[in-house]
Amino acid sequence: MQHTFTRSTSGWLLLAVAGFLSTVACGDVIWVNPAADKVTGDPLSGVLAAHARYRVDHNNWDALLDRDRTPGNGNDLGTLHLGNNSGMHSTWFNFTLDYHVGSGFSFALVNTGTGSQQLVNWSGTLPGSFNTLNLEARATSTASAGYDLDVRNLSLTAGAIPILGSFSDLDVSSPVGTATELRSALVLADFDLSSVNWTLSGAVRPSLSALSGNNPSERLRLYIDARDTAATVVPEPSSAWLLWGSVWLATWCRRR
Repeated sequence: MQHTFTRSTSGWLLLAVAGFLSTVACGDVIWVNPAADKVTGDPLSGVLAAHARYRVDHNNWDALLDRDRTPGNGNDLGTLHLGNNSGMHSTWFNFTLDYHVGSGFSFALVNTGTGSQQLVNWSGTLPGSFNTLNLEARATSTASAGYDLDVRNLSLTAGAIPILGSFSDLDVSSPVGTATELRSALVLADFDLSSVNWTLSGAVRPSLSALSGNNPSERLRLYIDARDTAATVVPEPSSAWLLWGSVWLATWCRRR
């Protein structure tokens, strides 16, 4: 049986291709964990806009929202003490890092066992422009204590803006006397992330092999940095083929 395209059918096809291109090739897009060979420039360089940190400390703060990644120098926006070693060990905390246009960042952690939430909000001068988020989980043991950090359920939402790719778990483990383990994830946008509202969420769970007489401090941590970089993602060749296809289809429709 021979099939023919009517003007109506071809028009719908053109609209479908054009709609796909507008969301992937031409519209604002956020890439999560783009392949290294597709990234041009250094996404870890550039100007730092904000820093959020989760760690385990027996006596001091366990979460921080900061302007410059250097706690204690006057640019801290707030810290949270979530518990001592016993209260933190093997306890899941859900976290959200929110950005709201005109008000800045907020960093919240919820103890899933008790339901208690603690929150730090941005204050003062708003952060500058930024187009990347870099997540880094780290565990570093000592000769007498091992550390593990599970970082899971990572998700990014930004309204109707397409998000390409997905997060992997960032679980890190350093048993007694072994080397530091690092795992990271990258979010890279082709536009200014300070121009839209978005939310990064996930869950963290620390494990400490020695609770008594032990202060993990920076040996167990999750860092989240927002930076303005010159890095970009090279579009996949499929985008070029789709664009060529849409031009061909438009020409064919006119001829019909």
